[in-house]
Amino acid sequence: MARKIFNTIQRDGTYHFKKRIPKRLQYTREFQGKQFVQYTLSTRDSDEAASLLSDCLIAFEQSVVRAEKELGIAKWESRARSRKIPPALVMKPTIEQIETAADQFYKNYIRENPTYEDGLLTREAARGIEQIVAGKRIEDWEHILSELGKPADENVRSFDAAIKIYESNGWVPEPEDKYFIILQDLLRRAEKTAIKLILQESRSDTFVPSDQRKQLFQGSDSNALTLSSAIERYEQSNPENKDIIKKMRSAHRVWMELIGIDPISAITREIVKNYIAVVIKIPKRTDVRFANLKIAAAIEANSALSKPYDTIKPKTAKINYVSVLGAAVEFYVEAEKIKSNPFTGNSIEGSDNPANHRRPFKTHELIDIFHHPIFTGCKSRLRRYTPGATVIRDSLFWAPLIALFSGLRASEIGALQPSDLKELRGLKGELWYLNVDGTKTGNANREVPVHPELIRLGSVDLIKHAKVAGNKRVFEEWKKPKDKKYSEARVIRNFSEKVCAEFGLPGDRPTFHCFRQTLITKMSSAGLDLKFQRAIIGHSQQGMDRAYYKPYIEDYAEPFSRRISFEGLDLSHLHP
Repeated sequence: MARKIFNTIQRDGTYHFKKRIPKRLQYTREFQGKQFVQYTLSTRDSDEAASLLSDCLIAFEQSVVRAEKELGIAKWESRARSRKIPPALVMKPTIEQIETAADQFYKNYIRENPTYEDGLLTREAARGIEQIVAGKRIEDWEHILSELGKPADENVRSFDAAIKIYESNGWVPEPEDKYFIILQDLLRRAEKTAIKLILQESRSDTFVPSDQRKQLFQGSDSNALTLSSAIERYEQSNPENKDIIKKMRSAHRVWMELIGIDPISAITREIVKNYIAVVIKIPKRTDVRFANLKIAAAIEANSALSKPYDTIKPKTAKINYVSVLGAAVEFYVEAEKIKSNPFTGNSIEGSDNPANHRRPFKTHELIDIFHHPIFTGCKSRLRRYTPGATVIRDSLFWAPLIALFSGLRASEIGALQPSDLKELRGLKGELWYLNVDGTKTGNANREVPVHPELIRLGSVDLIKHAKVAGNKRVFEEWKKPKDKKYSEARVIRNFSEKVCAEFGLPGDRPTFHCFRQTLITKMSSAGLDLKFQRAIIGHSQQGMDRAYYKPYIEDYAEPFSRRISFEGLDLSHLHP
């Protein structure tokens, strides 16, 4: 039997190096969203594999150092020094490493010279004798710019900065080292760009200086309605909407950082447009990729990168940064305390486009999905995506099936309790329904029929077993992240990224949510009454029905069970 070696796995007898990437580093450019580093050692001999392992570990540690530098982790230098990497194995820098070093230098420069903090002014500045920006006099900044304008061979600042970067990485510059010259030029340009940004932000019209903010507040009525009070009012009236309140407070922090105007009477549509123009430039995962940077600095730091990160989607900008503030202010509009809401009626190009990732699944895609190893047999509980003989009927197995035949959201499936299963008595045949406690809106609280195919698959028995076992939830292994819904859990993200991503083209790839969209499309094509569709899917009724009509489960359980089927999709291989 082959000998087991630490940090290796075997496939068909061949050793492979495999090591988990620290979670905080998985979405860096170095690791590109991977959870593991894995590659073949091209040998079946255990002694040879063991001899190759040390080189693999050294290469992995070097990748970790580069990823930590990319994130700007403060302790990366001391950690790098503590790693005993033989000098003979230290590689010369690549052009990608040089560009990454320059990008990190730029981000650090912005972070170390904040333009938004109060308390940096000297006594002379307070008396108006000299102007201070980010702790330095304007004359000092101008002197640095003139130094950076000198030719490369006379530019001491960029030369010293390049030497520090080489030393911290263990690189040794060679005579006429072209990479050192490139790095020196990149650092010179990065510092010039950073200084111009710092000086620009100090007198920007979009970002209101703190002294003007104070004048604005002093000139306002002390009882003036503010964004802060609007959010507090909303929270008092809607304490159950925790997710929306959290988004409101987050958007308000960004608003105060960028605009700084809290009295609603002072907020105009033009100011909101300026705010939107900045918000749509926010890079994705700013809190991780530009940790400790304020929003404006993160935007500029991202734009200065040789390969900028993608920015948030227009729809995200509209919902998470504009509409939530409008929802808070709307309370005062309805109470006739203000005439209009400056946060409503603002268009953001692309925000109303339908999301491609919410299209219905095609029949051949459903067939392929339900013949995936997750459903037909995997290698083991830790290797769910590798074909094998083990079928694990847990949340990863059941969630897609329940979503397809019920339209439940991922968060609603994760929150299902055994007591939610109810039986329709007095009707012919076996009819069951789920009493769904919606996680999105009040309309989401609904009664959803259990489709006959779900019963044949064993869903009713599954829920009954959970009740007998005394479980609080049907899928107790489905852990909920702190302060988030079940839809944020890894089980759904992994399914979308590793199973659904096999279909469609980039930009048109479906996600887990497409199961819900597939059922909506099927109900429409099957001619199910629109009022019944809304009741099942959890959408509000329209027109007069909104106030006077609510369908009962007895009205739509039988037509739903009879009419809804997916032609060409045979799931008999999944029946117990």
